[in-house]
Amino acid sequence: MLVEDLTLARAQAVGVLCGLRDTDDVIDAFVALIARQYGGTVVTSDPSDLRRIDPALEIATA
Repeated sequence: MLVEDLTLARAQAVGVLCGLRDTDDVIDAFVALIARQYGGTVVTSDPSDLRRIDPALEIATA
């Protein structure tokens, strides 16, 4: 299991991402940010919100 800290720099990046994608879902934005950082696949039961934030993310549905 991967556990990542929400540092000030990451929080600021999440804020920028939310602003660019017109969303207030900071959790999904943080997940997208970390997935991009590590090049990982996101497993979710609700892919639509993540696709809105980052349409190029690799997503698997649960």
